[in-house]
Amino acid sequence: MDGIDQFDDQVDALAQSLGGAVALTAAFDGELKRMQATVADTGREVGVLSRGILRGLRSAFDGLVFDGLKLGDALKEVAESMSRAAYSAAINPVTNHFGGLLAQSVEGVVNGLLPFGDGAGFAQGRVMPFARGGIVSQAAGGSGGRGARGERDAECPDAGRRGVPQIRSADRRDDGPGAGAWRAQSLRRISMTFHDVRFPASLSFGSVGGPERRTEIVTLQNGFEERNTPWAQSRRRYDAGVSLRSLDDVEQLLAFFEARQGQLHGFRWKDWADYKSCLPSEVPGAEDQVIGLGDGVRTEFQLVKSYASGAQTYVRPIEKAVFNSVLIGLAGDPMVLGVDYDLDLDTGLVTIGTAPAEAAAVTAGFEFDVPVRFDTDRIQVSVASFRAGDVPSVPVVEIRL
Repeated sequence: MDGIDQFDDQVDALAQSLGGAVALTAAFDGELKRMQATVADTGREVGVLSRGILRGLRSAFDGLVFDGLKLGDALKEVAESMSRAAYSAAINPVTNHFGGLLAQSVEGVVNGLLPFGDGAGFAQGRVMPFARGGIVSQAAGGSGGRGARGERDAECPDAGRRGVPQIRSADRRDDGPGAGAWRAQSLRRISMTFHDVRFPASLSFGSVGGPERRTEIVTLQNGFEERNTPWAQSRRRYDAGVSLRSLDDVEQLLAFFEARQGQLHGFRWKDWADYKSCLPSEVPGAEDQVIGLGDGVRTEFQLVKSYASGAQTYVRPIEKAVFNSVLIGLAGDPMVLGVDYDLDLDTGLVTIGTAPAEAAAVTAGFEFDVPVRFDTDRIQVSVASFRAGDVPSVPVVEIRL
């Protein structure tokens, strides 16, 4: 028993020693952090001092070389600049310290007088927002409903009733009684961004435009280049203004522009230089483009148009096919719409009823439009200038849906 008691005493002593070591370690860590902060402050002050001296030297040499100063005057200016830089480096910590004390005092007085809630108040000489928050990934939630971005529910209980549309997180599941209605509303909101109507073909005929690419080029010191692109697909731009031939055309353009609300809503555009699956002089046929190969399982195929030159081929997805222009073939045999396959004109997706056999070529022929939007919210028209041959610029840019 005596041995056990002695062992317990030794364990207690070891625990006390460990506790003292922990406290000593914490104190040492605190001193290191304070030392690190001091070194950082010293580095900043040295940087300020160095920049001040360099500015003084530059000014003195400029005056000596360009302004014809005497050497003595230039050296005097250098000395004055060094003195000002040293004084500024020495006085800044003092002014910052007293300024912080004054700001804390004013903040305490104002917070005691004004009825700001928790998390709001008056800080550093300005009124701060009620919400504690900066940038947040989603709206705060609670008993009062989903709050507005950056606002806590307790501080903003009526956030959901301010007339501002609430957008829920994409990864949030909601299987309540209103979930179906909300999903339908979301689909309507998405569909509202694109109007399935074509820009008047008579106005797009004669327009100027075509595809553009984005290439980032870095020229190395040895003269070689590194080229890269962030775009997998090209993007088309057009100018509809050059095709206007009369004031009636201008009126038609303005009506279309107002109905799309400027840049807000997209629409279809007929690119007269490239709107067929075949050559412009030919009629689309069911075997113009190979849109996929069967594997016995796959039934969905995206309409595409291939642009080949040499050994390289660019495959362009086609999303806005023209109604009643699409022809689908399977292994050389034509297929019937509504019997053998279905077509989604909004996405250009072809769904075949029976999966094509292994390596069977699925082909298509079609006309298509380009999904675009106006690239400006302003159209300026002058009747006098128009009659003199000056047409307005109406930029149009392709959108990705």
